[in-house]
Amino acid sequence: MDTKSISSISEFTEWLGELKKGSIMYYRGLSDASWELEASGYRRIKNSSGGNTPTPNDFKNYIGKLVGDAKSKGFGQRNGKNLTDLELLAKLQHNGAATCLIDFTRNPLVALWFACRENPGRKAKREGKVLVMQRDRMNDFAEVTHEKLNDPICAFLSERKLWKWEPRHDNNRIIAQNSVFVFGQEKIEERHYKTINVNKEAKEKIYSELQEQQGIDELYLFGDFTGFSLANAHDKLYRSDSKEHDGRHGMFHQKAIGQYDQVIEIDPENAAAYYARGLAKSDLNDHQGAIADYSKVIEINPKDDAAYYARGLAKSDLNDYEGAIADYSKVIDIDPKDAVAYYARGGAKSDSKDHQGAIADYSKVIEINPKDDAAYYARGLAKSDLNDHQGAIADYSKMINIDPKDAVAYYARGVAKQALGNYQGAIEDYNKAIEINPKLAIKS
Repeated sequence: MDTKSISSISEFTEWLGELKKGSIMYYRGLSDASWELEASGYRRIKNSSGGNTPTPNDFKNYIGKLVGDAKSKGFGQRNGKNLTDLELLAKLQHNGAATCLIDFTRNPLVALWFACRENPGRKAKREGKVLVMQRDRMNDFAEVTHEKLNDPICAFLSERKLWKWEPRHDNNRIIAQNSVFVFGQEKIEERHYKTINVNKEAKEKIYSELQEQQGIDELYLFGDFTGFSLANAHDKLYRSDSKEHDGRHGMFHQKAIGQYDQVIEIDPENAAAYYARGLAKSDLNDHQGAIADYSKVIEINPKDDAAYYARGLAKSDLNDYEGAIADYSKVIDIDPKDAVAYYARGGAKSDSKDHQGAIADYSKVIEINPKDDAAYYARGLAKSDLNDHQGAIADYSKMINIDPKDAVAYYARGVAKQALGNYQGAIEDYNKAIEINPKLAIKS
C-alpha cells in the first residue's frame, strides 16, 4: 500500500489527528524516505564490512567496546558522578558517535523539521518521512525504569527486545528535542510504526515555516555547546537578524510555548511537552504557569525527578522556599546521590534562614564530590551567617587548595579573617584577590 504524502504543516497535523486518540506517540523524522529505521552503530559496522550484514553478536560487541573505550579515556563521569552506560551512550550520541540508540521525539513538529532538513552537499532533494510509534504498546516495548538505568548496556542488548528510555532532562538538547531513545535491536521493524512521507518540493517551505512560525531551528534544537558551535560553522548561513543577535528572546519563547500548546492539543499526556513549556514560561518569568506545567508532568509520571527539580526552582523564584525544599527532597528520595538537588535544597534552606540545614546539605554535596568548590563556598557563607568564621575559613581554604587562582575564595576568606580581628591575614588575602582579579576587588 502506498504511503501517504503531505505538502504542508496543516496536512501533517490533520494526519496526526487521524491516529489513535489518547495514545502516547513517539516520532522520528528522516530527510530521506528510502532510509531504514536502524541504529547508527549498526550502519557503521555494516559500512565498515563492505555492506555485509552484521550479526546481533557483532552489534553487541561493538557497543560494549565503544562504552569500554570511552570509559578508559575518562569520559564516563560528569560533575564527579559516574555515568551509567545509557547516560554515557546518550552523551556520545549527541556528540556524533554511532551508538545503539535511535533518537525519537515526543514533539511531532520537531520530527517534521528533521524530515525537511537537507543534508549539506546533497545535490537533489528527496522525499522525507516521519515515523510514528505508539508508546503504550507494552507487548512490543519494555521501559527503562529508574532502577534499570544502572544495568550494563550488554545486558539490555542480550535480551533482544526493544527498550524505550526517556532520559533525564539535564541537557539543553534533550529538553529542546523532547528526546526519547529506543534501543535493543539493530533495526526497528515496520510493524512497529506508521509512516507519512513529505513531498520533496514542499520540504523547503515547511522547513522555513517551522523556523519562522514555531521557533524550531538549529540554535534551538541543538542548544548544548557542541550544537551551538556546529550551528555557527563556516558552512552555515549567517543572519545578522537571528535570535542570537537581535535580542528577541521573549518572542522566541512565546513561539516555543505556542508550539508546545499544539503538541499538547494533539497529545494531552505528553509529559515532555509540558516540561519544555514550563521551561519556556520560567524564562519569561511566568513561574506560576511553569509550576502548573511541571505539576502536570508529575501527575503523568510521579517519579520524574527533573520535573520536581524544575518546580523547586520556580517555587524558589517566587520565594516559596518551603515548597522548593519539599520538591528538592522528592528528587533526593528518587536519587539519594543527586548532588545538584542537595545543593539546591541547601540554597533554599539558606534563603529561609535555616543555615544549619543548609550546611548539612552542602556537606552532603561535598561527600558525593569532594572537589565541588561551589559547595565549599556556599557552606562557608552559611557558617559565616552562624558566626562560625573559623569553619568558614577552613572551607574557603579548601577552595583555594582546589583552585589556587580563585580570587573569590581569597576575598571571602579575607572577610572571615577580618570578622575575627585578623586584619593582617585579611589584608594578605585581599591583596591576593586583587593580584588575581583586580576588577573583583574594585567591585567589592
